[in-house]
Amino acid sequence: LKGTLICLFGSTLTALGLVLQKKSHTQDGSNGEAGAANGHESYFLHKWWLLGFGVFVSAQVINMVSMAMTPQVILSCLGSWTLVCNTVFAHLILGERVCRSQAIA
Repeated sequence: LKGTLICLFGSTLTALGLVLQKKSHTQDGSNGEAGAANGHESYFLHKWWLLGFGVFVSAQVINMVSMAMTPQVILSCLGSWTLVCNTVFAHLILGERVCRSQAIA
C-alpha cells in the first residue's frame, strides 16, 4: 500500500512539473532557439521551466522508489492517474478549458 501511495504522489508531481514547463513556454511565446536568436532568453533559463523541470525530475526519483517497493503489475494500472492530474493542473494553472467529454473520459 505504501508503494502505491508513493507512486500516486510521484505521478501527481510528474503532471505538475510538465504543466509548469508548459506555463513557461506559454508565457514566453517563443520557440526555444528561434527565440534566443531574436534576443529572447532561452526557455530553459526561465523560472517556471526550471521549477517544472525540478519537480519532474524529483517525481521520477519518487517513482523509482515506488517501483522498488511495489510490483510493477500493480503500478502500471496507476498510469492513467497522470492523465487525470495533467487535465486538472492544465485547467487550474494554464486556464485550459476541459470539455464535458474530456471530463467524462
